[in-house]
Amino acid sequence: MGFLTGRAGLPSVIALLVILVEFFGALFLIAGFATRLATICILGNFVGVIVTSNLNNGFFMNWYAQANKGEGLEYFILLFGLAIISVVAGGGRANADAPITKGLLVRQRRSKTAIA
Repeated sequence: MGFLTGRAGLPSVIALLVILVEFFGALFLIAGFATRLATICILGNFVGVIVTSNLNNGFFMNWYAQANKGEGLEYFILLFGLAIISVVAGGGRANADAPITKGLLVRQRRSKTAIA
C-alpha cells in the first residue's frame, strides 16, 4: 500500500480498492465465482493504471527492459480483449455460480407456472 499511496500518489481509499480488486478479483476469476463482476472490476482497475501511469509511454511494451522507459499500451489491449471475452461469455459451465443461477432459474420457472 505504501507504493500506491507514496510513489503512485493514490489516495489511501483508492489504493485499498486496487489491492482488494487485484486480490479477490483474481481469486474469483480462478474459481469462476462472480466472473462478470470480477472482470468489470479488474477492467476498471486497468483503466486506472493506463490513465495514471502508462498513457504517455507509447504503444509497444518495453521488451528490452530499458532503464527509465515505461511499458506501453500493447499489454493492456490484450487484457481488454480477454476481459471483454470474460464479460460476454461468463464463467462457463463449470463455474462456481452454476448452482446458484440454476436454483434461481428453477425458482423463476416455478413462479411463472404458478402465475399462469
